[in-house]
Amino acid sequence: MDQSQSLLDEYNETSYVVDSSQFDSQGFCDGYELRRHRCESEANLGAYEARRDWLRSIGPIDEFGNANPYHGDFTSVVLPFTIPDRVRLCAYAMEYAFIYDNVLESAKENLLDDPNLSKSDAYEIDCSNLSITGAKQLESKIILSLMKKDKLCGQQVMQKWKEAVLTTDGQKQAKPFTTMDQYLDFRHLDSGAAFVRALIRFGMGLTFTDDEEALLKPLTRTNARALCLANDYVSFERELDAYQNHSSDEPINAVWLCMKWDNVDAATAKERVKSLTLQYEADFVRERDAFLSTDAGQSRKLQRYLQAMTQQIPGNLVWSLSCPRYHAERRYDPNAGAELDFDLQTSRPTVEDLRNACKVRANENKSSAPMPADGHSPDAMPESSEVCEARVDSPVNDSCVRNSSHKNTPSSEHVSGPIEYTLSHPSKGVRDALADALNVWLGISPIVLERIKRVIRILHNASLMLDDIEDCSPLRRGKPAAHTVFGVPATLNAANFAILEAMEEVCKLPEKLASLEVFTQQMRELYVGQSYDLHWSYNNQCPTEKEYLHMVEQKTGGLFVMLARLMQVHSSSEEAQTVPLQKLLTSLGQYFQIRDDQRNLTTSELEEQKGFCEDLDEGKFSYPIVLALQHSDDHQSARAILRQILTSGKARRSLSKEMKLLALEQLGKTSSLEATKAKLESLYAEAEGQLSKIEQQTGRENWIMRLLLWKLSL
Repeated sequence: MDQSQSLLDEYNETSYVVDSSQFDSQGFCDGYELRRHRCESEANLGAYEARRDWLRSIGPIDEFGNANPYHGDFTSVVLPFTIPDRVRLCAYAMEYAFIYDNVLESAKENLLDDPNLSKSDAYEIDCSNLSITGAKQLESKIILSLMKKDKLCGQQVMQKWKEAVLTTDGQKQAKPFTTMDQYLDFRHLDSGAAFVRALIRFGMGLTFTDDEEALLKPLTRTNARALCLANDYVSFERELDAYQNHSSDEPINAVWLCMKWDNVDAATAKERVKSLTLQYEADFVRERDAFLSTDAGQSRKLQRYLQAMTQQIPGNLVWSLSCPRYHAERRYDPNAGAELDFDLQTSRPTVEDLRNACKVRANENKSSAPMPADGHSPDAMPESSEVCEARVDSPVNDSCVRNSSHKNTPSSEHVSGPIEYTLSHPSKGVRDALADALNVWLGISPIVLERIKRVIRILHNASLMLDDIEDCSPLRRGKPAAHTVFGVPATLNAANFAILEAMEEVCKLPEKLASLEVFTQQMRELYVGQSYDLHWSYNNQCPTEKEYLHMVEQKTGGLFVMLARLMQVHSSSEEAQTVPLQKLLTSLGQYFQIRDDQRNLTTSELEEQKGFCEDLDEGKFSYPIVLALQHSDDHQSARAILRQILTSGKARRSLSKEMKLLALEQLGKTSSLEATKAKLESLYAEAEGQLSKIEQQTGRENWIMRLLLWKLSL
């Protein structure tokens, strides 16, 4: 059997050719054949599942996505070679992308309704009305499902998704198109074609080398132009209607550009766009066949992918010509068939609240700079130096001191330097992700959530500066630690200032007294936990495993617990007050710390960020060391060598690489690293079990938490 027949058999396994008499291509796609996936029922289920999840997590849906009861679901006709067990997931991701695209369109409508809104505010308001937490839930479900199925291909899908989201309406407006080439280059980015191609690759399990990507690039460009022009042709009436009804700005569409450039009516412009589309469709076939005749074109993988790109053109066209998304006369209730028996959150923030939330988020990028007591950025203060504001809750608010010169105001430049420097280092964002995950169950307002996130972020960065001083760590996240740059006194001062700043943020929370109580209690736990760590290290005293885990619960888990308690204080739901989070947070905190302990001794990535086995330099009793020294009665010699190495490291604040390798050799003899791995597996199972229990109790699956756990397990 030759390769062409083998490929055809493979294509026929997942799809079948649709008789051209069953659809009207309106003169497009000459010489192309339409294929439809044999597992279309799975595609329908995936799209339904996405809409059901959107309804449960966000709210009713106004628009259509994949669905086309006339000529096939989008995934079925555009991705006909998808591996059967990936069809449902591809359809779910595609449905979410379609609905999400409508969110961006709604943001544009916000701008038209209120020209004083910035584009970012309009987007945030629209997303907040829909539920930011809900959107993160669905995205987390998609990411986790993609990564578990095929990590490499899944990463490509998510990268292309991010690129598509970043191609904003603002970029469109900034480009006054003067040629069709210029427009089509932009449209290639804006249309989401790259995201669909990434889904095709995921569906087929295909990845390519850089050299293969270079070979495919010209073919991809021609293919994308044919797709984009066909979409513009089909969707023009919809876009024009929205523009004429003042619910959208000027169409970004090839037909509209032809009307403007050539001063012709819509019908004439559409014919010109159709002619150009046919030209690119023919060009793609010609370029594809020319490539397939080369030596590089004999690759079975490239042949499969080029055939998938070929099927994309008729599939997209036929779907677009009859789908409810583009044709009002074919529409029905977009929520029909989906489950509606779920609890909608009745508390919706006002537009003004959401604008304030946007300001809070914008200020987070400058969170290293200390904020005035009233919470306003210095840049936002009135220009007049005669204006003075006193805090309402200030005991001296009746004796306002006028500041006639900014020169009299002490500058925060020096105290903020170490804070800004530490914040500039890349972060894993674990605590922010945990806050988003907890909010699936606690449901606090986005404004309060952002304020609490800021508190935790400030405290975490303060703790990093203090830890590096106390441990004499030269590196933090691959860069010199703050105290090695600014000096120990200045960094200590900055860290203490940051803690004060965090307390000021707590005072701005609605439940001020209760929040302060949580803050002081958990800060006390943090300091006590750290004291044990410092005591053991200074006195060269190895704790028991139980003592070590209790210290971790206070120290590492302390911020996790503070986060959860602050959120519960501000939850209006009585049910949220009883959600049993303690065991989950304890398991998560211990897992997080022991994982870092293990990676410090075994992972090359951490060597680049903090140095090779830095815990040994510090004489620190990390979890593997504790196990080795406390549970290795059969390895007295190894224990004695380990103790001597730790003592030496503590005294010198540095160990040679040879000494560290010797320490690792002794750890190997005690099997403590294997025991550490087993403990991590046990803690992970405990966390998953607690997560499942809470999901069952609350009736709410938490995909954000599941994704967070999965990422920590890598």
